[in-house]
Amino acid sequence: MTRTQLKVIAKTCLKDSQMLFAAKRYDAATALCGYAIELVLKERVCRTLGWTDFPETNGEFFQKAFDIPENSVKLKRFCKSFNIPKDELTEFHRKCFKNHRFLRVNNLETLLVLSGIAEKMQQRFFIEWSIIKKWNPQNRYKKMGSETWNSTELMLSSVETLFKDL
Repeated sequence: MTRTQLKVIAKTCLKDSQMLFAAKRYDAATALCGYAIELVLKERVCRTLGWTDFPETNGEFFQKAFDIPENSVKLKRFCKSFNIPKDELTEFHRKCFKNHRFLRVNNLETLLVLSGIAEKMQQRFFIEWSIIKKWNPQNRYKKMGSETWNSTELMLSSVETLFKDL
């Protein structure tokens, strides 16, 4: 999935979430907010790692995980984004990239770290991020009516704020 496609789908999820909120469908609105952030963070991961698209299959994840050649622009961007000294990269690469599935996540905290902008986001948007990071795709199994107008409005406004900066 290309970066552009990820952005379009993320914006669509946000718009749908706003419509569901207006229709008082708070559980569904909150769920879509989380998916919108997940997708926009995946786009940011692509941008940070210099990828044109986000992998979808195990084979694509495997290829991407080992596709950061040493001494490349991508590698320099990767080291800078994750604050890894170049002499420690081999060990970091061995630990993380030996399991290519570490990239296949929908955990927002993990995606934020992989995006390379975690520190900035957590400092500039501490309140918004503290609300958003509670989202989990497993929330779809929560009892209907778990979300209220207030909790959904907080989530929606937090996502809207972060969208402006991502």
